[in-house]
Amino acid sequence: MDVLYSNTLVFCIVAVGALVAIFLVLAVSDVTRSALLTLIRGVFRLDQEQAEKGRFVPKGQADQSEPSGQKDSGRYFTQSSEVHDNSTHYVDKSQKIIQVSHPGSESSPSGKAAGQAEGKSPECRPQSADEDIIDGEIVEPASDPALTAAPSSPALEETIVVRPPTPLPAAYERPPIPVELAEDRYGYIRNDGQVAIAPMFEYAEGFSEGLASVVSGGRYGFIDAEGDWSIRPAFEDVGPFSEGLAAAMLDKKYGYIDYTGEMVVIARFEEAGRFSQGVAAVRTSGKYGYIDRKGRFVIDPVYDYAGSFTDGKAAVMRDMECGYISLMGEVDFMPSRSCGGEFAQALAPVRFGGKFGYVLLNGKVVIKARFDEAYHFCEGLARVRMGQKWGFIDMYGDFIIKPSFALAGDFSEDLAPACMDDGKWGFINPKGRFAIPPQWPWAGRFSGGLARIRKEARYGFVNPLGELVIPATYDAAEDFRNDLALVRHGLDGFYIDQENTMICKIPGK
Repeated sequence: MDVLYSNTLVFCIVAVGALVAIFLVLAVSDVTRSALLTLIRGVFRLDQEQAEKGRFVPKGQADQSEPSGQKDSGRYFTQSSEVHDNSTHYVDKSQKIIQVSHPGSESSPSGKAAGQAEGKSPECRPQSADEDIIDGEIVEPASDPALTAAPSSPALEETIVVRPPTPLPAAYERPPIPVELAEDRYGYIRNDGQVAIAPMFEYAEGFSEGLASVVSGGRYGFIDAEGDWSIRPAFEDVGPFSEGLAAAMLDKKYGYIDYTGEMVVIARFEEAGRFSQGVAAVRTSGKYGYIDRKGRFVIDPVYDYAGSFTDGKAAVMRDMECGYISLMGEVDFMPSRSCGGEFAQALAPVRFGGKFGYVLLNGKVVIKARFDEAYHFCEGLARVRMGQKWGFIDMYGDFIIKPSFALAGDFSEDLAPACMDDGKWGFINPKGRFAIPPQWPWAGRFSGGLARIRKEARYGFVNPLGELVIPATYDAAEDFRNDLALVRHGLDGFYIDQENTMICKIPGK
């Protein structure tokens, strides 16, 4: 027995020594671990990829782990360390971009917002007494708590990111310019006046993020720089693309679409602005708040006005108190009765009986009806008529420029056309003083740094100094838009630039 025990002990020592020797030989000779793995494969199953990490899986036990990265529909993605334009790109194994996370998206709180309401605010322009004015009883809209949170929807639970449209052709120094090239038909021209896109639309806007909104058959869609449809016309109204999304109206409610035209934020808002720094201002039940790219409120809708975010701040107004809100929802309110400028966009003229006043968009009266005529605010001032004279009020209803003009237009670029009793028109500043003395039988608003005037039955353009920079030689003229103005001489129409150079001729226009 002692002999057997001794022999057994010697055998064990020799066996251990042999194993140690094998490991040393393998290490010194730089042989792979495959020989050792062969010896133990009957006991352990080794996943080759995991073996390189030194992790073994017992035989018969399923390996539930996934490769490093993100799994989606059977594909594996890894986050690229390459960053372009402050954006994080997710790529597949072929390096195709699958997802782009921009600063200011829901994952980055530091990312006009409100497009705001800004894209849908009333345009400041001469108008008839009844245009864009609410007539009749104001009804308080019923609040709907359900609208303060985005409804549960798969479309809102997943981040939907697509590639941007094809970039504009390098030959274009700037995007094609929308112009009316035929009677009630819009197309696009290049800088040299050559037609880039034939006139086939009922209306056309400029390009934003490679796409332009156009109207066809009474519906809005989007085209690319070649004039091809990127999003077929199917919407009642749209805004420009910003941060990959555009406001779009269906059934009189606004939502947001992506570059493919898919409604990624359900249409349920009364008003919707453009995204900026990852959020957009929207209106629901008469109040403004801010949503993220998934349609979730990140700042509750409690404001009477909400502007675009710039450098982390946006203008907001609540109960006629104005201030600037941060992306975290913190508001720094201004002193009482100090609102002005863009805050005035929250007010709309309304007629009660035979007098006009102003209300917030939720119907609350903020300026009592006492004017004989009233128009929208432009640059913080609104023109109103009392008796036979026109003046300008601030958003508290106080006269900043007393009624003293026979006629007046809206402020634009810090000047407003105004006419005295002798029928001569000039331009006044926000203090009511003539910056350009009255001298013409008619004058229009400034647009693009120039304003139309009429002289001896012909139209020309003046600059803010009152200098006639485009002689009054045209039979008709329109305001500058996109740095071009449509004018007519005889039977022919022309688009001219601000140097009075003919860019494009339109026969018979």
